[in-house]
Amino acid sequence: SNKPINSPLVSEPTILVAMNRLSLDKFEPKIKEGGLLFINEDTVNREIARKDIEVIKVPADTIAYKLGSNKVANMVMLGAYLGYTELIPLEVVVDNLKKAIPQHRHHLLGLNEEALKEGYKIGSENRISGKVE
Repeated sequence: SNKPINSPLVSEPTILVAMNRLSLDKFEPKIKEGGLLFINEDTVNREIARKDIEVIKVPADTIAYKLGSNKVANMVMLGAYLGYTELIPLEVVVDNLKKAIPQHRHHLLGLNEEALKEGYKIGSENRISGKVE
């Protein structure tokens, strides 16, 4: 846009994705009671203090490295979120990824799709088993 885009300020989020400890330390206290916390367990080296939220631990960096690029850790986390919440079908996200990634970078589609699928498995397993902290 050539006009300013407003960014809503969320004072009490229901969902937090913490990719690192700094983000966790800053935002964990603000999560609404009963909310969801997704943490990248590869970069968060402390226990979660809150007992009134659901915690889903995802080894996002480990998975990204195994896939060949640490740059897709965010896609692993997105997949985990989608698998746990079932908010949007994975296929819809993958299809839209093809539209969002510029044509000259389409060689990255497979890597991003694999990262989404790996994260989705983790999120789905946690939802089904109720294996949440």
